[in-house]
Amino acid sequence: PKLINTEFDLLVGTDASVAKPFPGAVPHLLFKCGTAFLSVAKPRGKFPRLLQGRRLFLSDPSTEWQLDKWLRSQSIEALRATPTADPEIARQLAVAGWGVVALPYIAAGANRDLKVIGRANAVQWRVYAFTRDRRPRNRLVRLLLDNAPPRSR
Repeated sequence: PKLINTEFDLLVGTDASVAKPFPGAVPHLLFKCGTAFLSVAKPRGKFPRLLQGRRLFLSDPSTEWQLDKWLRSQSIEALRATPTADPEIARQLAVAGWGVVALPYIAAGANRDLKVIGRANAVQWRVYAFTRDRRPRNRLVRLLLDNAPPRSR
């Protein structure tokens, strides 16, 4: 399918929902990273056991199955909330003290209100750049795509 609205050169996101308004957008994998678990205060116990019985907010539905699999492999039964399509909603629920939020490693440092309580490399986030064309013409977009880390291509 052709793009109906071609008023963009680059969209970045963790799943295809970012490009929904632009049918036919071409995804390019930029990189992968693990998951950080953040909370207002560090709960008692060692990670990952401290997740046992806690509300866990997932900021992106695209990693839900990986997180479920990882929790089962750790024999952890967390109270699961429905994943939100907006990471800010999940983050604000954690800031309000309602539970723990799972975010990509790369986003963990930007959350000054929350503390990293653990990390799981087994739960991978994929970050994509969406473009209009398979081989973008814009030089800056090409530069970004050509310099993505080699392990993610």
